[in-house]
Amino acid sequence: MDLFGSFVIACSMYSRIPMPQVDWTENRMKYAMCFFPLVGAVQGCLLGLWLVIAAQFDLSVGIRFLWASAIPFLVTGGIHMDGFM
Repeated sequence: MDLFGSFVIACSMYSRIPMPQVDWTENRMKYAMCFFPLVGAVQGCLLGLWLVIAAQFDLSVGIRFLWASAIPFLVTGGIHMDGFM
């Protein structure tokens, strides 16, 4: 069982975060779904980091939430944005 390969596949499927290339074998694909929540947590942490940084620099509410709307699109490549909008 290659958990790192499964994690890389999960990140590759649901984010645009650069990942090393691995072979998409049946064994790795079998466990990739286990890492979907972790991929979502990474994306949520990036959004939270932006909001903390924006608050520290006292940016306007419009700028904060304009970028807060754009960050999920940029990180995921637009997957599930139809439901977000």
